[in-house]
Amino acid sequence: MPIASNGIYELRLRTDRAGQDLYNVFHFLDTTGLDTHAQDLADTWKIAKTAFIRDLLSSAVTFTDILCFPVFGTGIEVTVPYTGGEAGNRVGESMPTYVAASLKYQRSSRETGSGWKRFGPMTEGDVVGDFFHASYVAFMENAATAMEGAVVGASASYEPIIFRPANTAKDPLPRYQLISSVSALNRVTTQTSRKRFV
Repeated sequence: MPIASNGIYELRLRTDRAGQDLYNVFHFLDTTGLDTHAQDLADTWKIAKTAFIRDLLSSAVTFTDILCFPVFGTGIEVTVPYTGGEAGNRVGESMPTYVAASLKYQRSSRETGSGWKRFGPMTEGDVVGDFFHASYVAFMENAATAMEGAVVGASASYEPIIFRPANTAKDPLPRYQLISSVSALNRVTTQTSRKRFV
C-alpha cells in the first residue's frame, strides 16, 4: 500500500440540522501530486457531487460549507460556503440526526479496512422497518456511483481514496489505497458521533 505524502487532500462537508453540525469527511489523491489544488478540488466537488447528497437528506438539513486542505505539504486550507440555501431534497418528517444511509468504499487490497460514508438524516417515509424504501435505495445507488468517480477539476483529477493516518502501534507511516468501488447498503444504520447525550 503506498505511503501517503504529497497530493493527499481532506475534504469536509459540513451540514446543519437544528443547530447541530454534521460532517462527512472524504480523502482524495491529486494525480499531479501537488498540494496547491484545494480550491480547485473543493469548487469542483461542490458542483459535481452536492446534488447526489441532497437526494439522500431530509429538507431539515441545510448545507453550510466545504473545508478542503492538503494533509501534507504547504498548500493552503480553503472554505467554500453554500450560499444558495441548499438543503436536503427529502420531504416529510425527519428521522433523528444519527439515523444514516451508508455507502461502502470497497478497498482495493486487504491492507486497510473498507471505508464508510454515512449520510443522514432522511425522512420517516424513506424507511421501511430496518431497510429503505426502494425509491430511496435508487438515490443511494446514484450517490454511490457519483462518489466512486474521480473529481475532474480544472487543475487536476482527484481520485477518491481510503486514507489511513500514521499509527505508531501498527505502522508509523500514513498510507492510502485507491477504492475499487462504492456500494449502497440497504440497511438503516446509525452514526453514534451524531447522538447527543444530554
